[in-house]
Amino acid sequence: MKTKNIITAALLSAVACLAHASKTYDSYDAYYSSHSAAVFNGPAKSGFSEAFDEGDAEGVKTTFETTLDGRPLHITLAADRVIVNGTAYRHVNAITFPTERHPNFSPLSAQVYIAPRRYRRPALVCVQGVSVGSGEYDRHEQIYLLVDPLARRGGSKFFHLPSLLSSCQAVIESPGGKISFPSNSYLFNESKDTRIGVQLVYYTIEGSQFVAAGKRIHAHFIKPSNVFRFTIDNGKP
Repeated sequence: MKTKNIITAALLSAVACLAHASKTYDSYDAYYSSHSAAVFNGPAKSGFSEAFDEGDAEGVKTTFETTLDGRPLHITLAADRVIVNGTAYRHVNAITFPTERHPNFSPLSAQVYIAPRRYRRPALVCVQGVSVGSGEYDRHEQIYLLVDPLARRGGSKFFHLPSLLSSCQAVIESPGGKISFPSNSYLFNESKDTRIGVQLVYYTIEGSQFVAAGKRIHAHFIKPSNVFRFTIDNGKP
């Protein structure tokens, strides 16, 4: 229990370093990437090709080939799954955060992030894409995180992370090599009729479970009409 308390305290300290009330951000990726503990620097920018499989009802796929920790890594994206070195991880089978569903998205809209193993933290592959929809669907990124993708069959874990105003770049490394991420929800004014910001509540992956880390950060919109331009405080209401 003492060790867990130490890890939690260190995580809170790491997340708190993001609280820069004087700085204005024009995107959530800009904010997430400013975190010193961010796992992913940016999406892979090359290596993708489009393929059409007549036997596949979804048709279009994208592929990417690179190396990870000195070993070949072949990734294929389809609308309903991620295939890594021949092993298929279907969206519907992911360990899913309670607020999420499993909508498909076009592989052509997807981005792939790759992070090699680092000390206690395993290697990671993260895939994100926008689902087709109406209204505010474009504020939701479907985010799938594959932990230890080069593990022997059955050793990798596949997670579906929260989607609202989030990104693979929101994933951070907490003390002890653990993986953390925010679950976001809107903040409202006193009359509850206007969105004034976003609350980020951080969770840590513990085995196959999502565990609240106990840290909340608030993003406050510069104008209520624009949810993508905001300042950050230290989590106090």
